[in-house]
Amino acid sequence: MKYNAVIFDKDGTLLDFEALWLAISESALTEIIEKVGGAPERLAEILAAYGVEDGIARIDGILCYGTYHDMSEVTYPILLQDGISLSFEEFHALLVDTYHRHMDAGEILPVCPGLRESLLAMRRAGHRLFVVTSDDESGAEKCLAALGIRDLFEKVYAYSPDRPHKPSADLFRLICEENGLTPAETVMVGDSLVDIRFGKNGGATAVGVGKFPVNRALLEKEGADFVLPDVSFLGKVLR
Repeated sequence: MKYNAVIFDKDGTLLDFEALWLAISESALTEIIEKVGGAPERLAEILAAYGVEDGIARIDGILCYGTYHDMSEVTYPILLQDGISLSFEEFHALLVDTYHRHMDAGEILPVCPGLRESLLAMRRAGHRLFVVTSDDESGAEKCLAALGIRDLFEKVYAYSPDRPHKPSADLFRLICEENGLTPAETVMVGDSLVDIRFGKNGGATAVGVGKFPVNRALLEKEGADFVLPDVSFLGKVLR
């Protein structure tokens, strides 16, 4: 099979997830808890509800696969136990604003050594590269620019309420239609169960990547066609 296009998830696939999002979450949630009058021990409870165990974000957890709205839906009931007075809509706005203001609390680090060189090798081999992420546009562009790889991708599909999102087959069809692709010539690469479902729903080859054994096992169980430690191993699939 000749693959002409590779679609990448961003967080955990191109950048180190824990270095960025776990650090941001700890910082942002600490401020949120203090602001709404929540008990300090709620931080550990919320992180556990997000799927964080022993400093590892499980790929079947909301911190890994969810949107800010998903996170608010989990966080709000926990803090209601402490009698916060905000409506859900007010709380959601607070969470989004606080996360955005705490972006500098995390480090934007490549998921593996030689990330740009690995992506460049794919480009030179004739593969078209794209990104599809649940992050919003400003966050996605900032991260890819900080990694020094934004120029290697034809398009970045960030989360938008105006179109389907992962793992919808409709989004996959939209990407293929906009870029003259067919699912059979496309590889979807991601670190989450949603990414694997997205690739499978779209009819593409689904490749899972995970630096932790617990997450690689979950990717295998989900039915990924290939499971790799990181994207630098993709050459084995694409050649």
